[in-house]
Amino acid sequence: MEGPSSSSNRRDRKTMEKNRRLQMKTLYTKLDSLLPHSKEEVPLLMDRLDKTTEYIKSLQEKLKVLKERKEYIIYRSGGTSSSASATMVTPPHIEIHDLGPAMEVIVISSPSERFVFYDMVIVLEEEGVEVLNASSSVLDDKVFYTVHSLVPESRSAFEMSRILERLKRLIM
Repeated sequence: MEGPSSSSNRRDRKTMEKNRRLQMKTLYTKLDSLLPHSKEEVPLLMDRLDKTTEYIKSLQEKLKVLKERKEYIIYRSGGTSSSASATMVTPPHIEIHDLGPAMEVIVISSPSERFVFYDMVIVLEEEGVEVLNASSSVLDDKVFYTVHSLVPESRSAFEMSRILERLKRLIM
């Protein structure tokens, strides 16, 4: 036969378990509130945890890119930072080869300069240059972007220099 203390211990354990579950529910609710809201409902706990893990990893990657960008800006402005000398980001390099009716643009930059490729193609198209082929390749800590394009025959040397200046401003 069970005594009164046994029933009291059981109630205490039930109460502790109930409190623990309520606390976990509160923590999951807080976690869900920190995630970006999506239209799809994630009903399972494991799915929510997986989604949270993916979100945290994406934020860490964004943070890494922003830190690299900050170091590059500090480096470009001539300032020094404790980690700027350690990571020493090299500024992007641009080459333009005029091949008569065709033009080849080569940009060499760091992997943190992800926007350069897209913006470079946009600038060329805005200037009326027809992009024929665009590619990129990664070697060590450098990314090589190559764009082959067709230049209208009516382009003057002045207009070509304007395109070059716009591209230089873009990457610098």
